[in-house]
Amino acid sequence: MKRGPAPQPTAIKLLNGNPGKRRINRREPKPEQLSADLDPPTWLTKEAAAVWRRAVPELRRLHLLSVLDLDAVGAYCAQVGRAKKAEASLRRGGLMVTVHGQRQRRPEIAIAKEAWSEARRWAQEFGLTPAARTRLEVPQTPAIPDNSDDEAANRTYFGT
Repeated sequence: MKRGPAPQPTAIKLLNGNPGKRRINRREPKPEQLSADLDPPTWLTKEAAAVWRRAVPELRRLHLLSVLDLDAVGAYCAQVGRAKKAEASLRRGGLMVTVHGQRQRRPEIAIAKEAWSEARRWAQEFGLTPAARTRLEVPQTPAIPDNSDDEAANRTYFGT
C-alpha cells in the first residue's frame, strides 16, 4: 500500500526551491553525471531513438541525468516510441476493425493508451511534463563538463 506521493529526487527538490521546506538529505548518493551526450541504445526503436536524441541533451543540461538513470530514460523513450507506432497504425487503419463479422476497436488503441500512460509516469520522474516543469527553478547557465570523446562514453555505458 502506498503512503502518499513518491519522494522527489533531491536535484528536482532543489530545482523546485524546496517548497515544503523539508530537510534536504545532504548524504544522498550522487551518481556520476553524464559528461557527454550518448547515442541511443541499440535496443531502442527508430521512434524511441528520436525521443532519446531530443530528451537526453536537455536532461543532461539540467543536471538531471546520471549514469544510473540511463535505463529509466530508455524506458521513457521506448514507451513514447511504442505509443507513436500505435498511433501511426491507427492513422493508417482507423479505429475499428471487423473480426468474424463484428466491428471491434483496434488493439492499437489499448497499446497506445497504456504506452502514453507509462510514458507520462516516466516523464514525471525527470520533470518532463509541463506541470512538473512549472515547479522547477533552473540556473541560467548550468555548467556541464565538456567531454568530446562521445564514442568512449557510449562504450562505457552501453558496451558498444
